[in-house]
Amino acid sequence: SLFDHLLENNAIAGGNPVHGVKRPRIESNEGKTPALGDHQAKALLEAPDETTLKGQRDRALLAVLLYHGLRREEAALLQVSDIQERRG
Repeated sequence: SLFDHLLENNAIAGGNPVHGVKRPRIESNEGKTPALGDHQAKALLEAPDETTLKGQRDRALLAVLLYHGLRREEAALLQVSDIQERRG
């Protein structure tokens, strides 16, 4: 550190007054994707009007995003050939 450098070169006298003091940890959400609660996910799925074709499409897309944890970019790149149907 600068303080240690100054001590070594006799530019200042005494010891480092903060030697051994630990800095507090600060919680950061940077780089973390917040998760939705169950009630939030349910509200999102219930929002589109399923009586219209557009609403059915929107609900299907929201279900794929929510159940598979996809990002917008990943969902935008989906192709029909990506779907694997399972029975049972």
